[in-house]
Amino acid sequence: MKSPQPLGACCIVLAAGESSRMGRPKQLLELDGKPLFTYALNTALAVCEEVILVHGAVDLSGYLPPVWNLKLVTNRDWYRGMLGSLQTGLARCRHTRVFVIPADLPLVQAATYRHLAGAQGTAPAAFPVCNGRRGHPVLLGPEAAALIFAADPGLKAMKVIAPLSPLAVEVTDSGIYRDIDTPEEWKRLKGE
Repeated sequence: MKSPQPLGACCIVLAAGESSRMGRPKQLLELDGKPLFTYALNTALAVCEEVILVHGAVDLSGYLPPVWNLKLVTNRDWYRGMLGSLQTGLARCRHTRVFVIPADLPLVQAATYRHLAGAQGTAPAAFPVCNGRRGHPVLLGPEAAALIFAADPGLKAMKVIAPLSPLAVEVTDSGIYRDIDTPEEWKRLKGE
């Protein structure tokens, strides 16, 4: 069976933080022999024409697959917050539709990206909801991306785009909210 065509979109994978709640770099925690961040990265690479991985506190350059559609960018001010990392990625993005996903969400399904892209329509932004819980990836159109790019890096991205009334899209993928921030969440993910 032929793989679906990549979406004409960019995905920015946010992996610049220091993982303070985990107590060690969660990007490099091993899950089935692979660094945790590579799960979100590989899903993005399978779905989108362009993928930008933003790193900062931890150098991820030695863990990347040799693929044509991946750019690695460094956020030297990663300690200022996630929005600054998103802005760093947006500055290198060549698409007008942009998915955003933190690297600590290893279980998000490729079908969720495609469902969001199909459901967005004319909405300036869209995000998935499963079991009443909001999650990632968030899909930004040009207007939402421009607002985020111009915002104070200390703000939260969803607060910045809230005036645009982003579209909530129902999905069946609980991976959208199963992020790994603490040692307890890491143990649950591994089934311990």
